[in-house]
Amino acid sequence: MHLKIHNPIPLGRGLGSSGAAVVSGVLLASLSTSLNLTPSRILDYCTLIEGHPDNIAASLHGGFVASFLSSDISDLHKALHDKDLVLDLDSDKYDDSKVPRLPYGEGEEGLTRWVDLGIHKGVKAVVVVPDFELKTKVARSVLPGSYGVGDVVFNLQRVVVLATALKGGSSSGWGAVGGEGFDRGGGYMFVGYYV
Repeated sequence: MHLKIHNPIPLGRGLGSSGAAVVSGVLLASLSTSLNLTPSRILDYCTLIEGHPDNIAASLHGGFVASFLSSDISDLHKALHDKDLVLDLDSDKYDDSKVPRLPYGEGEEGLTRWVDLGIHKGVKAVVVVPDFELKTKVARSVLPGSYGVGDVVFNLQRVVVLATALKGGSSSGWGAVGGEGFDRGGGYMFVGYYV
């Protein structure tokens, strides 16, 4: 097998490069070994590798999507470990009957759920790529361990307004979309931006 990789997603810039890499790897494994994993299983395996579905669902399905876990990811890791679900892709030993399956019944939804929120055709994306790298773990480290009810309500309201505005193409809700909830009690991550 010969691979040529072209990745236009800047690394370490908050644009989902790790999620895209994980999805690419799992898709490649599924296709090159004839695993024929379903989209639901692909999403679950990718989520297990990445640790959360945020960028995984968007990388796999495209568009404006929301995702969540239907159960605690650590419980699934334990279930897989307890069942000793290890995949050996050595060509001399490969046995399709031993392909690991996530512990869900056939046809059931898996660990990761997602929904396409849709986006109005008139909405155009603008991507700003910072000229420095910032690891997600480091960026999240300045956020408080918990938020007050007021901050949670404030942000949930804005998320709903943002999703509705993007889907409907209406600009009437844009003024309500702001980052106040993330500005409270944070710290400086880089020059010119306070979290």
